[in-house]
Amino acid sequence: MRCPRCGHTIEELDFVDPGKRVTKRLAQYILSLCPYLTIKEIAKHLHLDWKTVKAIHKEHLQARFSQGVEENPHLLAVDEISVKKRHHSLTVILNWETGRTVWVGKERKYETLKEYFASLSEEQKGSIEAIAIDTRDPSIKAVKECCPEASIVFREFHMVKAFERMIDRVRRQEYHQTTSEGKEVIKGSKYLLLKNIITECQAPLS
Repeated sequence: MRCPRCGHTIEELDFVDPGKRVTKRLAQYILSLCPYLTIKEIAKHLHLDWKTVKAIHKEHLQARFSQGVEENPHLLAVDEISVKKRHHSLTVILNWETGRTVWVGKERKYETLKEYFASLSEEQKGSIEAIAIDTRDPSIKAVKECCPEASIVFREFHMVKAFERMIDRVRRQEYHQTTSEGKEVIKGSKYLLLKNIITECQAPLS
């Protein structure tokens, strides 16, 4: 608020952030509606420009999920999600201990992981003890090149898929070489074998 006489006096108001045209209470009310209504519906309800509502929501998301606010994580997990009906992918990096998203990059390529590691300092990379990734060569190559001291841990889903392919290959070979009685046993053995392998993988090391 400026003084109408001198034009230089500014009064600080505790109910609105500096430079904002919406009070803190109204902004909080808008955010409480976001899980239930679209941006346009909220704007119509409050007689506001939809760009104002979008800016408030965007600022909230940036403050809550902004990159670079995470402390040096020791354990990371790399995952991928599909967007736009699987036409595009995003690489998501999580702090395994807290579950917090620490970075998101476009596509699921070797260059994507390289970009993340390039954003870290040597101290940050040195604090990483292990990284859970898929079994694709680009992921393995990026971790070995950029964070060679970290242990590579393959995610359980990808290990189960690898074991499933191996079991199918062995079962097909044995099926063609065994008797009719043996073939009946092999037919129902896939998921029993897979379950036993998963149980062994989950067992603690002695």
